[in-house]
Amino acid sequence: FSSRILGRSYNRWQYLSALVCVAGIGLIILSDSSSSSSGPSPIAGDAICLAGAFLYALNNVLCEKYVQYDRFEYLGMMGLFAACVSVVQMLALER
Repeated sequence: FSSRILGRSYNRWQYLSALVCVAGIGLIILSDSSSSSSGPSPIAGDAICLAGAFLYALNNVLCEKYVQYDRFEYLGMMGLFAACVSVVQMLALER
């Protein structure tokens, strides 16, 4: 979706490296599904992990598209909000 949203073209090495990454993910999922020492639902965990990676990639692409002028302010605000979320999580979980 990066090439459609940003209008960029990629070369064959970039497509090949993406294919290698997807093949690695496929092997990990295959390994999790055939292993007997996994948790109660390894496929659900893999699906959640893939969904998180997809959303992270979508966030990066959309930020690159819409944040074109003041990237320092964007990064500063992301750091500020991440610190606030981390403090709330720390207070809730570290007792």
